[in-house]
Amino acid sequence: MHRKLTFYILLIFLVKVIFSQQVILAAYQDNKRWVLLNEKNEVIKELHPKIIDLTTFRNGLAIALSKNGTEGLIDLKGNLITPMSYDEIVRTTSDYFICVKNGKQGYLNKRGKLVISCQFDNAYSFTSDSLAFVMKDEKYGVINTKGELVVPYKYDKVQYGFKNDLAVVGNKDKQGVINSKGKYIIPPRYDTIYSSEKFYTASKNQKWGVLDKVGNMVIPFSFDYASIFSSGLCVVLKNGKYGYINELGEQVVPCIYEDAWDFSKEVARIKKNGKYGFIDQHGHEILEPKYEEAYYFSEGLGRVKKDNKWGFINTKGLLVIKEKWDYASWFVNGFSPVLKGDKWGFINSEGKTVLKPKYKDVFVFSNEYACVYVQKEIEYKGSKTELKGTKIPIHTYGLIDKNGQEIIPCSYPAVSIIWSENRNDIDDLWDRWYGFARK
Repeated sequence: MHRKLTFYILLIFLVKVIFSQQVILAAYQDNKRWVLLNEKNEVIKELHPKIIDLTTFRNGLAIALSKNGTEGLIDLKGNLITPMSYDEIVRTTSDYFICVKNGKQGYLNKRGKLVISCQFDNAYSFTSDSLAFVMKDEKYGVINTKGELVVPYKYDKVQYGFKNDLAVVGNKDKQGVINSKGKYIIPPRYDTIYSSEKFYTASKNQKWGVLDKVGNMVIPFSFDYASIFSSGLCVVLKNGKYGYINELGEQVVPCIYEDAWDFSKEVARIKKNGKYGFIDQHGHEILEPKYEEAYYFSEGLGRVKKDNKWGFINTKGLLVIKEKWDYASWFVNGFSPVLKGDKWGFINSEGKTVLKPKYKDVFVFSNEYACVYVQKEIEYKGSKTELKGTKIPIHTYGLIDKNGQEIIPCSYPAVSIIWSENRNDIDDLWDRWYGFARK
């Protein structure tokens, strides 16, 4: 009895130890197996041998691709939480995944359970209103998270989804706004409608104006273009030049710019005489248009380019990191990737080099770590006669910490990065640019 008890206590202890180890990277080994690694570069678990590719891990889940092209979901313990039987799985902005099987689309929940069967020709993400547009027979309707049809299939096209009980829909070549019961709040009489927090920007007969949330015109249709409102201001185009109006339709910034963008964190990017700068909400140029490029701020710093070199300004328009880099990305978690020649490294928000450029490319920091990779050449060993004896370039990946130390050596031909969960505002951006690392 005592031996059995001791055995079970030891077993529980070992299980706790195994699963308390922090998984910091999923890597593809030369033996063609994906594995989960800890910060000591030790293999915590080998993944299912059918898996040949992984997307990035977000919120503890990654989409896995099998040898026969089907997909499933895997968690950070290495467990497949769905069968590898879907033609495609798409991550959405909600807690649900869109899954595709035999050309039809349905929904998986965050536990991998098929909660709405694959029956739709097209499916949109669920919104915060717990509603989603779905298509059957070339018409869109609306379902709830139980899969119940709450608005019949009757719309030709839809825009985004519901927000605060309202959504933009279209029939033929006109657009309007409906509520969650399918009732038109704004009849479909406009060519285009864009939604912002308080207003709709709309176009009709090639002119743009602004409507309130019930369809009353609050700013006449007199502009050649108008964007959505951001920080209380809207970009407008008149006579080939851009400016800004406020919510009363008053011209706050005259139409004098070659191009202009929406406000973000109380500043907006503008272009004049081929150069870029920034204005504040009062129309004051906090950074006169003098840079070849100027991008929005992240962590209080904005990227600028002058004489083909990149540096950073603060929100007052002052240059705080000198333009000396061949390229610089924005700051994430206190660090910016920078390029010198053909090698990448990192600087901190004070402009100090924390990792001298030496990598072929780098990824932004997440979970205290950043993925990096090097390029090397190996002898071709394939079957093509014309390539025998030649060298071919390959990329191998590793992981560094915030001190620039390589804690996992660059020895893996592919990796799947495990992102922290507090990055919802930049998820789509990083998935496009810094996502799955197989090249």
